[in-house]
Amino acid sequence: MQQLENLKKLKLVDKENRVTNATLLSFGKVNIGYNVYIGWLKTPSFTIDDRMFNNALFDVIEDVMHF
Repeated sequence: MQQLENLKKLKLVDKENRVTNATLLSFGKVNIGYNVYIGWLKTPSFTIDDRMFNNALFDVIEDVMHF
């Protein structure tokens, strides 16, 4: 029960013990509807390499760091 109280303190679950949007954004494993688009530019109009990432937040951060 202490773990649930800790999650409430971090605002990862609400008063009805439902996960919040922040929890889904951070730890969910499904596409949550946003894209992160990054690229290497040689000039403002010439792209060397680019990628679009669309996943859970921590997964996207890890993918971007590897890119």
